[in-house]
Amino acid sequence: MNMKTAKRAITTGLLGTSLFFAEANFSSAHAAQQFSCNGQMSNGWTYSAEYLDGRFTQIRWQRSGQPPQVSRLTFKSNNAQGQPIYKGGLFAAVTVTLVDLSRGDVQVGSQISVGVEEWGWSRGNCGTASSDSESETVSPKLTISTSISPYVDPSVF
Repeated sequence: MNMKTAKRAITTGLLGTSLFFAEANFSSAHAAQQFSCNGQMSNGWTYSAEYLDGRFTQIRWQRSGQPPQVSRLTFKSNNAQGQPIYKGGLFAAVTVTLVDLSRGDVQVGSQISVGVEEWGWSRGNCGTASSDSESETVSPKLTISTSISPYVDPSVF
């Protein structure tokens, strides 16, 4: 077998080589940061306004000797200063208003203003309720399979 024929046989055989890559899966999950803004009304009711996924969702009310209450909040509009306003109810008869003084950029140290009919207004301060950091899961699934075809072109011999 001459050199040209040998090269041809090797080339033909290598053409049967296969290389297979399976998929590599990368998934990233980000848990939204949650804030809790706490304050107290002048009549002794304390509150904790929950901020989740970019909006205030509810206020939990507590006062010694009273059952806890929850005000579900819905976004209504922005005021002239660009501050989001949320509305809810309390005791099925009283209107609750929350004004986000951070203009929608709630962070640790941000403030809210909470108003309740007949109770007046109170300022609340925000802190981190749950600081889940960004987590990334990488689970590579890589399979490499190499096979060389035993086929040799008979015409090279």
